[in-house]
Amino acid sequence: MIKKFFSFFKNIFSSDVELTSPFAFPKINTDQKIKELKVNENAKIDGLKNLPYNDRNVLDANEEKIKGHFLELLRVTLRKARTSSNSLKEQISNLQIYPLYTKLESFERETKNWFNEKKKETNDFDFKVTKEIEDAATIYKNFKTKNNLERLAKYPTSMSLFYAVLSIELIIESAINGAFFASVVTTGLIGGMGIALIISFFNVGVGFIYGKYCIPYFNHISTQKKLLALLGTITVFFLYFIPLNLFVAHFRDKILFLKNLGQFEWSNLKLIDVINNTIESHFIVESTSSFVLIFIGIAAGLIALVVGYKSDDKYPGYGKIQKNYDTTLTKHGEAIWNYIEECNNEKSKKIIDLENIVRNIRVKHKSVKQIMGYYEIFQKNFITFISEVEAAAHQVIMQYRAENMRHRSDRPPKYFEKKIELKEDTSIDANITDELEDIKKAKDMNDNVPNLQNHNIDNIHLAHEDAISSVKHFEEFEKTIFRKS
Repeated sequence: MIKKFFSFFKNIFSSDVELTSPFAFPKINTDQKIKELKVNENAKIDGLKNLPYNDRNVLDANEEKIKGHFLELLRVTLRKARTSSNSLKEQISNLQIYPLYTKLESFERETKNWFNEKKKETNDFDFKVTKEIEDAATIYKNFKTKNNLERLAKYPTSMSLFYAVLSIELIIESAINGAFFASVVTTGLIGGMGIALIISFFNVGVGFIYGKYCIPYFNHISTQKKLLALLGTITVFFLYFIPLNLFVAHFRDKILFLKNLGQFEWSNLKLIDVINNTIESHFIVESTSSFVLIFIGIAAGLIALVVGYKSDDKYPGYGKIQKNYDTTLTKHGEAIWNYIEECNNEKSKKIIDLENIVRNIRVKHKSVKQIMGYYEIFQKNFITFISEVEAAAHQVIMQYRAENMRHRSDRPPKYFEKKIELKEDTSIDANITDELEDIKKAKDMNDNVPNLQNHNIDNIHLAHEDAISSVKHFEEFEKTIFRKS
């Protein structure tokens, strides 16, 4: 805007100027004007005719022509200057700086009004702290205190994904085991898959359950329970997973042995023989396929164990208690949930709005001061320009009179001794009194902006806290909301 304003005044006048100020006015070359207006030629012609007559009291035609030339120059410049001044007034008014201060002053009242009006909604809440919520909150608080927990529990909203993973694992292990058993049973792949499915259930099912309910005790605050978890894991691994899968391998070997003798019938298959072989031979099996079955079964069990561990919070029992607490709050506190969220959003919005107002005040205050500085300089330079135009007009006319007297044969008129005046309304006042008054008021307020900003930020926090204080009936209710959002 300032560049545009400067550019306009720079283009009004010629470039042969001294750029000593933001606004450049032409230096009038009187010698050039004398030639342009043919002053000496006209003065000689009139002088030889003794014109103007010595009894004349007013300017003659050539003098009026010179005066009119400079008056027109002054009028053209005045028209452009007044247009620009009025444009400046409009630009200052468009900045709307004083209304911004008014808005800043009323910001506290508007903030309080919003939160007070919002707070009335709490009167419509039919929610009360019921026994159910109190019990859930008490259990939750006591569990966290007893187990020295400060974080929120992490539990899945749905077990579908974990069950899907288990199902896929069950199918894959059954397919692999089924392929191994298919070659030794008379019913082929279908019979092998049937046996493998039963085996996979014991591997995957027990692994998942143990991982979900027992492994988390490694993270328990109690050293005793950690040791029990370690002892239990060793026991399950060495007394369940390994023996179970050794039994499966020897079971397959026994079927293969009877089949090779041509004596395979399910009635001939004695489980006691398989158990005895398992106890006596351990990892010594007849076929490579049976040996591979041992490690496939153990791997499937361990994978299921990890899936079970990941299906809930890593601290035993914490996920269940957190879920019960959250579910209870959600069931009873949906209205409050929305209320606090709206208050939080409005708090953030108010702070952003306040920052924008303060930033606009500073930018616009700086712009107005800069514009007014240019305007004051322009006023002074234009007054100087008017004086220069009058001096140039007088000098050119005096040149006409001197040349006229040099060629006269009688005495010149007495008015030749008088200085001419360009009587013209040279005021370019843009009537910016109101804007100047606003700027004067705004200066004092601008110094107080930091205090007003800090005061309004404090007020936003206080109003927000007051609005939500009436609904803080639950233990850590607000933290739960932030986690959910």
